[in-house]
Amino acid sequence: MLISDVAPPDHRIVAQSGLFAEGWYRQEYNLTASDLLHPLAEYCQTGWREGRAPNPYFDAAWYVSTYPEVMRSGLHPLTHFVLSGDTGGFRPGPFFETAWYRDTHNLPAGASALAHFLRRRTSGAVAPVPDFEPVQHLRLYPEIVLRGIDPYLHWRGLNEDARPDEAEIIRISSLFDATFYLVCNPDVREARQDPLQHFCASGWREGRNPNLYFHTNRYMDAAGTRRAACENPLVHYYLCGELLGLVPSPYFNPGWYVAYYALPRSHSALAHYLARRRTQRYSPNPAFDVVEYVSLFGHMIGLNRDAFAHSLRFPQ
Repeated sequence: MLISDVAPPDHRIVAQSGLFAEGWYRQEYNLTASDLLHPLAEYCQTGWREGRAPNPYFDAAWYVSTYPEVMRSGLHPLTHFVLSGDTGGFRPGPFFETAWYRDTHNLPAGASALAHFLRRRTSGAVAPVPDFEPVQHLRLYPEIVLRGIDPYLHWRGLNEDARPDEAEIIRISSLFDATFYLVCNPDVREARQDPLQHFCASGWREGRNPNLYFHTNRYMDAAGTRRAACENPLVHYYLCGELLGLVPSPYFNPGWYVAYYALPRSHSALAHYLARRRTQRYSPNPAFDVVEYVSLFGHMIGLNRDAFAHSLRFPQ
């Protein structure tokens, strides 16, 4: 029996399920506002017979080949998935693990795991499979959040060679302070070497620091076996170390900073602080009260200066 031989998807059930992604469907199948039928009606009447999908994660052909009992039920694959497959742990396609997702997000028994994901898939807060970390991907491609692109689908569409190299990842991260590096490493400055290229080529292996708040050797010791020996520690910190709760130096506490300033997980706490430290409104750790310090020593610090760095140079 072919899928085209079964009953069409139940329009009412599909409409109520949250599994029909109207915007995606319009774009995927080039439907315009001038089309006579609403996209959902088009899908339920003719689209499904042409092999169209209601969302990027439901694959009817894969579903029936994986679960032969679906065809025996006499129901359309999507109707079956809505009524019993989702809550029964059936996967809608190869790129969504229903049971894992339900357990991970502690969904109630009657809730649709796939619908829950589809409502959040562009946020970067959820993943469709356990071996994909959306926050890591968003840190490499931060622009896709603003464009409303699904991180997992974006990742699947990339070529192997598309991943940024080490230096580009650090540029994206905004964690490298070129001025700081040149001031602290006069040999690099005198040789007129590019500071970032030097750091990537040999600097981190020599224990040189990319900014005041990241101590290379201490971080490598803290990361231990979680960091490959050949991996640049600053890249490791940006992509996963901060998410794992690793601290870049005694000066900066990322866990506290994220909680105190209510940052989303897709934002690097250290990058956020480095971009704002000269405003004198942000503290790098709970032991330093930037407001109090500036009220006492603002006349000495001056405007557009890092208050915490001043406290290190002139301990009170």
